Amino acid sequence: MQKNVTNITRQPQLFEGNLTSKKPFDVLLHNYNTITKTEFNIHPICCLVIVLEGKFLQIYEKSMHIIKKGEFYYEGIWEPHGGKNLEPFTKLLVIIFLPEFILQEPDDIKLLIPFISRFSKNRPKSFNPHSTKLNVLSLADDILHLHTKRPNNWENSIRLNLKRILIELLNQCKGIKTHSPLNSYNNFKKIEPALKTIYKYSQNDMHLHNAADISNLSKPRFNEIFKKTMGTSFFKFHMQIKLHMAIRDIILGKDKMETIATRWGFYDNSHFHHLFKKFFLKTPQEYINQFSSK
Repeated sequence: MQKNVTNITRQPQLFEGNLTSKKPFDVLLHNYNTITKTEFNIHPICCLVIVLEGKFLQIYEKSMHIIKKGEFYYEGIWEPHGGKNLEPFTKLLVIIFLPEFILQEPDDIKLLIPFISRFSKNRPKSFNPHSTKLNVLSLADDILHLHTKRPNNWENSIRLNLKRILIELLNQCKGIKTHSPLNSYNNFKKIEPALKTIYKYSQNDMHLHNAADISNLSKPRFNEIFKKTMGTSFFKFHMQIKLHMAIRDIILGKDKMETIATRWGFYDNSHFHHLFKKFFLKTPQEYINQFSSK
């Protein structure tokens, strides 16, 4: 039984796309008429994005990539990320899905490797369809048409088109050492209750024993699974969430930096700067400047 966490402030609702076992995927069209500010996010679902028009800057913890028309990128499950459009009239096709939507055959678990593996510095870059025989824009048009018109067997047709893109994505990941995809997926499910709680209550401190209790695991076992699955310790992951949320608020520019630092559980502005530089090897302003000039 899951244990409740009390006396702490809630974060805004975690973005899960309203996906359920009865609605395991969705197709969204994002139109940017003007250049927007950088947004940061994290979510417990798989996300694949195809750039239909314009350019988009995708930001990860240790890398950033400019994605052009006809290219696609992905966001891993529980992977902190950010992004902004670099041109007005940028258009993105966003496909969000639960892992179960893809898992029909035993070998399908391999298609989840990009979403459930932590590549660190070796994370694959953006994917250029010109180097392959895959016509990404044609597949995107087909997916959008199927989702809009909904002919017979439309959901399965979208699944097959999505799998074609994921196979190409998986090919780009070859040569990169990963854990067993089945073990990684099962481990995600074990620590998922704690991950969701970390995000929803990320303004507050959460101790390892609380996270282990929420996941119905012993503290040593939880710590082992968490580090193997997320590629970092529980403490560091929790801190990364806080730092990303603080940067998001700084970019929005609604409050002073010291107010934002306090909001996200840092003692003061100095404490926030110290931890941010420790994790990202840059000051908050240097981190923002590296992509605001793109």
